Amino acid sequence: MRHVGELRHRRVDQLSGGQKQRVALARALAPQPRVLLLDEPLTALDAKLRDVLRVEIDALLRRLRMTAVYVTHDQAEAMALGDRIVVMSQGQVAQVGRPRDIYFTPQSRFVAEFVGTMNRLHGVVRDGHLEVMGGRVPWRGRGAGKVEVLFRPERAAIVEPGAGHVKGRVSSSFFLGDRTRLLVEGVSAGTLIVETTDRRDWEPGQDVYLAIDPDALLTLDR
Repeated sequence: MRHVGELRHRRVDQLSGGQKQRVALARALAPQPRVLLLDEPLTALDAKLRDVLRVEIDALLRRLRMTAVYVTHDQAEAMALGDRIVVMSQGQVAQVGRPRDIYFTPQSRFVAEFVGTMNRLHGVVRDGHLEVMGGRVPWRGRGAGKVEVLFRPERAAIVEPGAGHVKGRVSSSFFLGDRTRLLVEGVSAGTLIVETTDRRDWEPGQDVYLAIDPDALLTLDR
């Protein structure tokens, strides 16, 4: 573990949060356990330090070829570190799988909405399209009539007028540095979340046109 040796003469109250976590991990690894249990090891640390230690823990466990059970409520942490993720609901296993499978092909509505962010579209399937309040999206699923579908925010692209499937209206925008998160109304019942790297300023009430990937639409009954 990096930087642990230089701490051996310090008292506990002289260690920073990150140093304490490094020492605790080194002590846990010293007996060379067959399985290592890590219970929320990075929760109390600031964001940048969490990112640094996340990389160190991943590299260390892979170098030692050690199995670890890593308990966390931080979904980004689980996605980054996990070879297999177990999603729990009320003490029961909801789904087990690779991070990509959990995210892209959830087996239930609970997993879909619990992991990451999901949008809902309420509409009617007719003539090969999902018709919603704000327009029509090509439909590649099965069935017809009234449906409720889910899709991830990143599967909707902001396009020029006339080039999209649906039209909505910006209700709020949040600049997050590397991207802007928009809350969009008027496409369907409720509010959609859309993220864009477009650097323009978005104002409440501004029209926005979206192209939604038809292959991203999920229909989950449970």
